[in-house]
Amino acid sequence: MTSSLSLSSSFNGNVYVRLTGAIGGTFNGTIAFTSASATPVNKAVAGTVSCAPAAFPFVENFSYTSGTALSANCWSVHSSGNNPITVQTGTITYPGYLSSGIGGQVTVTGGSTGEDVNRTFSPQTSGDVYASFLVNVSSATTTGDYFFHLGQTTIGTTFRGRLFVIRDASNKLAFGIAQSTATANYTAYSYDLNTTYLIVLRFNIVTGTSNDVASIYVNPVLNETEPGEWLDNKYRCCKYRSYGDRFSSNSVQVELVPILHLFLMV
Repeated sequence: MTSSLSLSSSFNGNVYVRLTGAIGGTFNGTIAFTSASATPVNKAVAGTVSCAPAAFPFVENFSYTSGTALSANCWSVHSSGNNPITVQTGTITYPGYLSSGIGGQVTVTGGSTGEDVNRTFSPQTSGDVYASFLVNVSSATTTGDYFFHLGQTTIGTTFRGRLFVIRDASNKLAFGIAQSTATANYTAYSYDLNTTYLIVLRFNIVTGTSNDVASIYVNPVLNETEPGEWLDNKYRCCKYRSYGDRFSSNSVQVELVPILHLFLMV
């Protein structure tokens, strides 16, 4: 983007430059000073655009420049590492899903040097909160690990509604849901590697403590009413305002796109 400003030869004061952007991050530029009677001067400038919490309902299709880190696109790092999650060209698809084929995708890969990132949204304190996303698992362990979670306003290390994947000896997959530190409750080993699935995560926020419920449903019938049988696991929390991708410490690789559709039903 280029713009110009003309000043009189008698001007003596400060010139302020306001930086605005559609996405968060640090941006660099150059201000060129020219005059009919003086040598041109180029002044390098830089500034940071902060991201506000996402509006609710929120949709993330990873429509960013390929190769850029999520942390440069309004996502925050909550567990640092040397291997950031980056946006990739292309997208996994799912027949009939409204966001299928839109935007980009990310790969969450296991390893101790990976980054964990999260995106905040408007706080939700009552009703049912739903998150849906497409998942394609190319590798998983026989002990299982989680790759997605929700969290509190300040995410910290207290994760809620953790979504797990595990495989058996025949390379069949199961998905699981767990409370903060509880053992995951898994589906049957009915799913395959390198196959795209639609997963819906539901939070039932109940008044009181220790009685909220996290549930998942794999491949629900599209455009139908809510299924009656969810895979449940109770967990305790209070306010839901963030969600995150997690690099597993085990050998798990998951492609996600779109990462999230978040909406609230009261």
